[in-house]
Amino acid sequence: MDKYSASRNDKLTVEELSLVFREINLTQYHEAGHAVAYYFHGFQPKRITGPLAEHDRRSTAFFRARGGFLETPLARERVQDYAVSYIAGIAAESKFGGVPLADLRQTSGLGDYRTAHAISARLMIGGKFEFCPEVRTAYLNLWESRAIALMNHSQVWAAVESVSAELQMSCGELDRGELVAAIERGMHQG
Repeated sequence: MDKYSASRNDKLTVEELSLVFREINLTQYHEAGHAVAYYFHGFQPKRITGPLAEHDRRSTAFFRARGGFLETPLARERVQDYAVSYIAGIAAESKFGGVPLADLRQTSGLGDYRTAHAISARLMIGGKFEFCPEVRTAYLNLWESRAIALMNHSQVWAAVESVSAELQMSCGELDRGELVAAIERGMHQG
């Protein structure tokens, strides 16, 4: 095999490049969905770096409530907002990519759903009569519905698109100031 043949085999086809760019776009919308939902619910996102979005670590304080349980109504409400923010990334990816949310639960949304399941378990521990699979399913269905409704709101979706566009222009990285500016710009345009 000559040098030309070897290098030719290393090149991506147009179809492969198209799939790579689609995957990048899906990831950007996914992370933008998380960031906008965090912002909307008052969990200020710190930055998006590559495929990972970092959230404000204060939100994990809900899991360190007295005795490890979510005993106050406010703590229970806020942790549910946090769960919706996790699922919002998947909802944004689903809306942009046209892939059913149910299909993403086992692929790009698997980690997010693991977190949502952990949150539902914590919520059920606090309610001794709620600890059953039907209640967990009801929580997840509620959070999915809230995340979908959030992504379907025109101002919120405009913010997601704004963040995604900024991610594209910045090679996939936004610091907190850039991220908040992109969210606010989008919300004012929507």
